[in-house]
Amino acid sequence: MLRQLSAEEASVPEFAAWEQDKENVRPVRRGRSAATLARVMCLQRAPDSALAQGLEEERAWKRADFEARLEAAWSSAAVAGQQRDRRDEITGGSSSAAPQTAAAAAAAAAAGIDEGHVDEVAEERAVFTHLVSLWCDYACWIAECFPSDSIEERKVLERATQSLANQPQCRNDARHLHLWLRLADLHREPQELFSFLWVNEIGASHAAFYETWAMHLETQQRFAEAIELLDIGLARGASPTERLLSARGGLLVRVQDRIQRHSRDVGDSAVSHGAFANDWAEDPSADAAISLGRPVLNVLTENEACLLHRPLEPRG
Repeated sequence: MLRQLSAEEASVPEFAAWEQDKENVRPVRRGRSAATLARVMCLQRAPDSALAQGLEEERAWKRADFEARLEAAWSSAAVAGQQRDRRDEITGGSSSAAPQTAAAAAAAAAAGIDEGHVDEVAEERAVFTHLVSLWCDYACWIAECFPSDSIEERKVLERATQSLANQPQCRNDARHLHLWLRLADLHREPQELFSFLWVNEIGASHAAFYETWAMHLETQQRFAEAIELLDIGLARGASPTERLLSARGGLLVRVQDRIQRHSRDVGDSAVSHGAFANDWAEDPSADAAISLGRPVLNVLTENEACLLHRPLEPRG
């Protein structure tokens, strides 16, 4: 049975409607809505047109709607937090455990905590789940409406991550982690951001955290650290395990290809790296990858400075 197309899918514009603007659109991993992209590009080309003004009004209304829904969600979260503190006080400091003493049990029963405890915990979890979902929707919408630069998207992501970072209920939420990883993609040097996630154990149970961090380390030629990080993710049982194994295997293949390309480029002059390539074939581990780091302050000849690949052998 054929699926009925949505209104947006049925009205997908022709590529020619925004072809001339494609150089000004930031690529995103999840792709973009062609209909939204065509409308936004129309606004940028003719900001004084009636269509553009209507779109601007719609965008302002949608932003105000998100802000109002977030304010309401935060109010619900505050109430849920107060209820949790009340449960903790009655049950002896643990909202997820049974009362520790008979007196505490009697107090909890008198307050109706025992009967409704599970429901209250589930309600609190649902409140924070809804809050994270709102921030994700807001960030996706803002990225669609401002395809040319990341300023507005970055503002929303920074607000979202800062507000959720101190909420223990959101610590292992995959969508919360996704907000952080999107923000990391907008940073030229995201090492400090990943360190913050590591220290606060945000997303530590998800393979995407280790995989994305390892990718950034790889771009800095910190291969040993990238492999070690993936191994830590595997040791800590981050899921899905298959994703980490695939990332680790791909990284090892790219490192080995790098060695082989370098060996072909420099020929017999890189004797030490030829030996390293043999060691790598026998033991493709993080220890072996350390030798691939580019030495700092190597003195280059004029001819070497013109080459694409820099010499990797240490020099005195």
